[in-house]
Amino acid sequence: MKNALIDFVDALAGLTSAEDRWNEAVAQSQKQGIEAILVGEADGIKKQIFWMNTNMPDDWITEYLEEDYMSVDAMLETLAWQNEYHIVESGQMKRVDARSDKEYALDHGLKSAGLASLIGSRFGEPGRRGVYVTLCSGDTMQAAHNNSDVDLTMLAALLATSITDPIHSQANLKLKAMTQVLSQRQQEVLELLANGCQTARIAERLNISEAAVNKHFSLARKALGASTREQALAIALKDNLINL
Repeated sequence: MKNALIDFVDALAGLTSAEDRWNEAVAQSQKQGIEAILVGEADGIKKQIFWMNTNMPDDWITEYLEEDYMSVDAMLETLAWQNEYHIVESGQMKRVDARSDKEYALDHGLKSAGLASLIGSRFGEPGRRGVYVTLCSGDTMQAAHNNSDVDLTMLAALLATSITDPIHSQANLKLKAMTQVLSQRQQEVLELLANGCQTARIAERLNISEAAVNKHFSLARKALGASTREQALAIALKDNLINL
């Protein structure tokens, strides 16, 4: 087991791009009999996913996001308050036991996607935004554990510390489109404000009128529920809605 962990760490050492690190992490996980993985940042209380890197089937991830399965995802709920792990053996839920048709569809959708068993872990302060890691197998989780040279909880911890940035993927593009709160121009005026620019300078930088700048600030305040542009900026920074 120790050698397998060292091999995993060595394989990622020196890889600087998010895509390269992700592709190597997938390859190393598959060597351990894990057919699919997911690593991302989420708020399990608010049921909000900020980004996710995964090699689960694209069709399934699209369905998960479009049908808002995250709103009934028991794994997100459970892990929001604990830094342990949660195992799901999918396709076994009876309709009478489901809290809703959506929860039933989630459970059996996982099975149909070839994700028979999952073990989820969360890293971070309980009750707050954290890093979620899910390991998936087409067999039972016990079989996956027996076939792996690495303790699966340790593997999850390695993934959480190794995969820290989103990659360019269909899943992340879909998430960005679903969570877009500010228009591109509203983001730009707030980013320039964060860099110390005032209205006249922002107008000059963006080649628009000062009236247009004020309009974009007004729309940004409304979108974020802020009373001032400074408060809007603070919210945008806290929620990672702009880039600096």
